[in-house]
Amino acid sequence: MGQRLRERNNRRRNNDFGIKLELPEFDGRMDPDEFIGWLQSVERILDFKEVSADRIVKLVAIRLKKAASLWWENLKRSRIREGKSKIETWNKMKRELQRKYIPDQYKQDLFLKFTQLQQQQMTVEEYVAEFEQLSLKCDVVEPEEHTMARFLGGLNTAISNVVQLQSYWTFQDVVNLALKVEKQQGRSRSR
Repeated sequence: MGQRLRERNNRRRNNDFGIKLELPEFDGRMDPDEFIGWLQSVERILDFKEVSADRIVKLVAIRLKKAASLWWENLKRSRIREGKSKIETWNKMKRELQRKYIPDQYKQDLFLKFTQLQQQQMTVEEYVAEFEQLSLKCDVVEPEEHTMARFLGGLNTAISNVVQLQSYWTFQDVVNLALKVEKQQGRSRSR
């Protein structure tokens, strides 16, 4: 009994709660979508495990493989040659990784796609998923009212008009209303 208690306490101290999670590897393929997915996974795991800030760069560097590992080693050496300080913070490492694996043109294309997103033939659920994915990838930081307006602007007019007649206070309220309106309109058509 005492042994189990010690193991449970050790798991809690190590922040794993008995769940085995490893940082995913990244091989350095020049696929921005793959890189962004990898980065999001890394951040979720680091957050869950509550890894101390002084260990993150070393842990992530170990998970870089193939071309990514070579790039990282070259970056470290070039910084030494140029007399620059070591990269010791996750924010700085992340910025360098993003600079390497997310081309500026990709960011511009993604933001353009986000600002012009229209529901068209998508269901509201599909539109919400695309909207949230693009918002996340574009790292959009804006007041919630702007997000709601952007979302409503891309919804099909028949749904958007009805949603705008309702009371809503949050983005989630708008999403829920749009789903509800779509469902009601679907019932009306089937009659």
